[in-house]
Amino acid sequence: MKLIVQTMTVADVVKVMREAGMKSSPARVMAGIKQGVYPWGDCVVMRSPEYTVYRKMFEQWLKERGETVEPDEGAAGGEGVV
Repeated sequence: MKLIVQTMTVADVVKVMREAGMKSSPARVMAGIKQGVYPWGDCVVMRSPEYTVYRKMFEQWLKERGETVEPDEGAAGGEGVV
């Protein structure tokens, strides 16, 4: 058995968060990871900071905070479907 750790880019995380109706930006996500606010990512400071986002942890975090809405509800209110 081979273990694989799936990761996401900060840009991918921002896109998913926005689709779920959350305000986000790359700077906000990177700051949240660096400050420990977002537990699904790590920041390693080398010459410049390098960010790793763990897909499984991020998706679980999002599911814990989201709610399922009907497509019509989301379209009218600008909210995303989780």
